[in-house]
Amino acid sequence: MIGARAISTLGSPALVLFLLSPVFGELVSSVLTPLEFFNPVRLAITLVPYGCAAIAARELVIRRKKGFTSLVLLGLAFGLIFEGIVTRVLFNPSWEGLGALASYGRAQGFSWVLAVGLEHFHALISIVCPVLTAEALFPTQRKETWVPAPLLVLCCCAVPAWTFIMGVFVPYFPPFWHAVSLTAIVVGLVVLADCIPKEPLPGGARRIPPPAVFGGIGGVGMTLIMVGTFIVPDWDARPAASIMFFGLLTIMLIELGALVWLSNGGTWNDRHQLALVLGLLAFFLAFGVLKDLESFAGHSLVSGVALWRLFRLLRLRGTALSPST
Repeated sequence: MIGARAISTLGSPALVLFLLSPVFGELVSSVLTPLEFFNPVRLAITLVPYGCAAIAARELVIRRKKGFTSLVLLGLAFGLIFEGIVTRVLFNPSWEGLGALASYGRAQGFSWVLAVGLEHFHALISIVCPVLTAEALFPTQRKETWVPAPLLVLCCCAVPAWTFIMGVFVPYFPPFWHAVSLTAIVVGLVVLADCIPKEPLPGGARRIPPPAVFGGIGGVGMTLIMVGTFIVPDWDARPAASIMFFGLLTIMLIELGALVWLSNGGTWNDRHQLALVLGLLAFFLAFGVLKDLESFAGHSLVSGVALWRLFRLLRLRGTALSPST
């Protein structure tokens, strides 16, 4: 993580968000080791889809005067684009590292259980967490657009364009109608994000709970879905894939619905949002430490730095808010 003072010298919240998305999505999540992440070729491949998607999602929400729900929907759209159209791991049973997920939860040429886990991950870790963190770092520019319209168009075009470029390196192509169906779902999510009200649930003067509640919801939801997606399939006595799929989907919907309801149309403040970020990242921060206990690769260092910087930012934003907020 980058300190607030160092970030201010960069002068561009859009640049910070562009960097935060791949940092959260690939580095803090322990998907890549620090050496792998900062490999110039890997970094170039990673920055474009993550960074452009995060900027595009936030800008569309701000420009269209939408809220947290629209941001989540755009995150879900990005997850399907990235894992279904770019990497195609949701279709390709031969993808390296799938293990039991190559067959578990797979039907009609699509990996349903894996899709729930990756959708949840990308929506919240790759899009929501970096956007909330970047806005906490630049609170006075929270309601402003961060990039001009031409750059926004470029970001929106960069993600699908990257799909064609990566197609050269991903030799697996899903059946035509599978790809068309997935693309239609992505378009539907984007349209829904643009049409849904800022506060889709019934309004009212609801009292927002303490920040710890948001952290707890994010932490429990993320942990259950990550364990159910990537750990349970390796058990000898694992539940039926259909039960696991609907169970994970139900957890995700309950978690997201609770966050939308409790945020009260976006009237929550930085303390609530940063607590949610910490909760969502808790599983991965602990996972990074555990991975290094098996074989040190620097994950625990990333976890420690990320935890330290986020807690400092939470404390900074907490003292900047009046007690009434």
